[in-house]
Amino acid sequence: MRRFFTTVLVFGALLGLFGCATSDTAIKRIADESVATALASIPSITPQPSITPQPSATPKPDSTPITIPSTPTPFVIPPFPTPLPTATPISFPPTVTPQPTTTPQPTATPVIFPPTPTPAPTPTPIRTSGVVSVAGLASGTSVFQVSGDFSLKIEPGEPLAGRDVLFTLTGLEPWAEVKVDFVNPIGQAAQSVTDEDVLVVGAGGAPVTERFFFADGQGKAQWTRIGARDQEGAWSANITVDGETSSVSYTVSQLQLASSGNQTVGVEMRVYAGSASETFYSSLVPSTLAVDLQAHLAWVVGQLKDDWGVQSRQIPDIYLAGNDSLLRQVAQSTGTTIGFEDGYYRSAGIRPGIFMRTDFYATGVRSILTHEYTHLLLQESAQDKQLPAWLNEGISRDSEHRLNVMGARPSAGLLRVFQDADTAKAAAIAGASPNLTSLESQLAWNSQTNPEQVNLQYATSYMAARYLAETYGPLSPIDIIKRIGGGQPLTAAVLQITGIQYLDFRTRFVQWLQQWEDPDRAEVRPYVSTIQSIIDSVKDISRRRALDLDSSAHRSSRIPVKAGLVDEATELLAQLNALTPPSTQTDLHQSTLEYLGAVARWLTLELNYLETLTDSLLDEANGTIPEISAREYELGQDISTVKFVYNLD
Repeated sequence: MRRFFTTVLVFGALLGLFGCATSDTAIKRIADESVATALASIPSITPQPSITPQPSATPKPDSTPITIPSTPTPFVIPPFPTPLPTATPISFPPTVTPQPTTTPQPTATPVIFPPTPTPAPTPTPIRTSGVVSVAGLASGTSVFQVSGDFSLKIEPGEPLAGRDVLFTLTGLEPWAEVKVDFVNPIGQAAQSVTDEDVLVVGAGGAPVTERFFFADGQGKAQWTRIGARDQEGAWSANITVDGETSSVSYTVSQLQLASSGNQTVGVEMRVYAGSASETFYSSLVPSTLAVDLQAHLAWVVGQLKDDWGVQSRQIPDIYLAGNDSLLRQVAQSTGTTIGFEDGYYRSAGIRPGIFMRTDFYATGVRSILTHEYTHLLLQESAQDKQLPAWLNEGISRDSEHRLNVMGARPSAGLLRVFQDADTAKAAAIAGASPNLTSLESQLAWNSQTNPEQVNLQYATSYMAARYLAETYGPLSPIDIIKRIGGGQPLTAAVLQITGIQYLDFRTRFVQWLQQWEDPDRAEVRPYVSTIQSIIDSVKDISRRRALDLDSSAHRSSRIPVKAGLVDEATELLAQLNALTPPSTQTDLHQSTLEYLGAVARWLTLELNYLETLTDSLLDEANGTIPEISAREYELGQDISTVKFVYNLD
């Protein structure tokens, strides 16, 4: 199971101490500190189309398919495409004079990436670097250029621990398949991570380390290593093209920050003096995170000020612990007792600031920081009056979700939004939604130990905050907070801002939640369903094409069959062109158009060949198959990702 970074406000004996707790089941399939969370298994893709044979063609032997075991969960791990089956040659028409047999070309020596020169000893690939230093940060590219056909570019040229790395491979055959896996500094295969900050696992929860990509029409393949948890040291990328594997090494280094000394806060911590506050970070925390979280906090401060017109009295210091054990030692040193918190803040006493663990991926770490700063801001806005837990936690949860969607990985934010929203809605429909009155006590909130109930109370409170903002205006939640700070009880504050009694507010919230649907998802759902229906129709066309190809029917009777397939593909393309995609799905729409256009072009070429027996048309048709295979595989991944992120059935 994956962990989500749900947090609670903790009122302890020490004045000014606030903490946030997480639930082990808060969101399914989000990264856990020790175990990977599964992505779901990928729907089966259309079998690869077979090549229409030349009349005199000799069948090629079939290769053994390479697959990744799938898991029965909703999202599909894409298998490596099954090699194209070679069709049995069919001679037609019987009276056609055979084409002259082509003189066999010499067998090419396999090209190893990077190729190994003979007979001299294997040299180290020439590494040309365009790395420059900008304000102490490495930028630029490193290019592994060899005398063969392939060139691998790594950006940045000197990768830093905690940051992503972009790889670009050029010189490939158009639409060529590329398998990639990474090995970490201690020689272990590194698990794959998606753009949604989710670790990939296969059947039985086994980590998936291999990923497959396709070159584009210009022979370029590109992929990113999500490096938020990649430690410094010697890494390698194993790249397999046409059955030949090469290992390219690169070094991940720590960002060297100007030293502000070390301090002991339960554990030894380095100090980074940011422009607005200081960051203290322990071992296992990459120094890039100290910089990046300072920037993120500054952005959150500005964004919430723009949204609500309020800002904390000062930007808090940040204390980063590399894991749960280190966070507990830090908390103990300040007289703080924590339970299952991943983060908390202290507004007074010893070392006020935000304290958090960091052994999560980027979205999770930033969620904790956003959530804790929102707590601090709300408490100040309430003039340190005690707040109802559902309002405090719901607004903080809403802040992290909204700002995640506005951040660098919006799909990762959307995934978490829909997990929370659907959890709360399902409970409301089932009559199991917790009453907001039961969620007012922070002590009762913190005392909950059932993981499912902890998750539900966060999800319900989040949706209550959304209900307030969407029904009574975006400032209504913070306005209620301010009135509580001015001395009004919750019931009076709700009445003044919403115009209805608190009891009616609670009733209307549950009714709203039962009927709730996200407007963006309401557009995406039917669109994706239509796209899937079109893809299914293409699969059926492919099936009937294969039957026709294997038949012994005369050419004269096969031409109408092929023409019918062309007409169906053309009609599907027209249907797709008539669709208006949601604004968030324009890339998916374009990918589907390109795929379906290639299918229609391929079938048309095959029809033209049957009509004219012009070999060049058959060659062109068969040359289209690698493009169709590549586009189909990538389109299947894209559709599965959209379904996963939007939590579509």
